[in-house]
Amino acid sequence: MNKPLKQKDDDKVMLGTVGELRMYGLTLPSITENTPDELTVAFPFQEALNMATSILRYWELTTEQQAIVLNENDHQRITDILRIKMYLQVLLDKDERLLWVQGNNKAFSDMKVTDYIIEHGTEQVVEYLALHADGGGW
Repeated sequence: MNKPLKQKDDDKVMLGTVGELRMYGLTLPSITENTPDELTVAFPFQEALNMATSILRYWELTTEQQAIVLNENDHQRITDILRIKMYLQVLLDKDERLLWVQGNNKAFSDMKVTDYIIEHGTEQVVEYLALHADGGGW
């Protein structure tokens, strides 16, 4: 189970900038065409944690596995889960995304991506997906 941590009222999880989201073709309802590219896209901590937990459930991780991945609700891990989802939205069709995270991948020691994340963390997966998203695909 996710451990609740004491959070400041203004505690936020940063996803990136408006310009980065635009570069990937992603939008949020609060981003208009007049929103400056340099503004940071951030979510209140609890909202970001809820989104990350929902993503991990969708990936069919157990509650125990979710706790390992979230590393005691670490901000960076939460950000990474949100970014992984963002990159997958850019790179893959909706019906391929779950198959990708549950499938074996040579880039991750031929492990299932979810198993790799559980054992080694999220950083390399984010870097791998960012490289492909920034480079225009696979």
